[in-house]
Amino acid sequence: MSREEAMKKLSRIASRVTSASGPIASEIGRAVLANGEDGQDDTSMNPEGDLSVSDGEVISVLQKWLTAKYAIDMAYRSYADRLHGPWRDSLVDHWHDHAKEERSAAYDIAMKIVGMGADPNVTMVQVPAATPSLELMMTNLMKLELEAIATGREIVRMAGGRQSLRVMAENLLLVDTQHLDDLRRMFPMAGG
Repeated sequence: MSREEAMKKLSRIASRVTSASGPIASEIGRAVLANGEDGQDDTSMNPEGDLSVSDGEVISVLQKWLTAKYAIDMAYRSYADRLHGPWRDSLVDHWHDHAKEERSAAYDIAMKIVGMGADPNVTMVQVPAATPSLELMMTNLMKLELEAIATGREIVRMAGGRQSLRVMAENLLLVDTQHLDDLRRMFPMAGG
């Protein structure tokens, strides 16, 4: 490539960067990848593939999922502190394990948000109120898990060609569905 061609290419990249509407880092990457050697768009080189939705939309849903993860983590810990009965110690340990997994998932989601050029920002976490009833606590936990699963599935649908996002979401969904299965298996003990 001649110096003149290189300067034209840099000029095209610079104009794309200055007119970027999303996070600058991802826009720079797209601009660089979009300018193939022949000056034509070459999105086949983009490791994330064709994007079905904007980064901003994905980040918004990731923020929602992050908030859900924090809420589940806090609910497991809060409810575990309030348990009564002969099985209390076993269930507290089990719910604390779930809380650790939720916290780990929250970290993964937060790092994905950072990687996409945004700030993982959760301003308020709500733990559903519950009397010291095991049945009510488990019902609330199941609802929280189902909400997180729905949001995770939304991320999978939005992932498009973002393979790493899709794999992360699918792995986190696997853990969430295991938590839901555990709660469903334990639920009869609330009635007896």
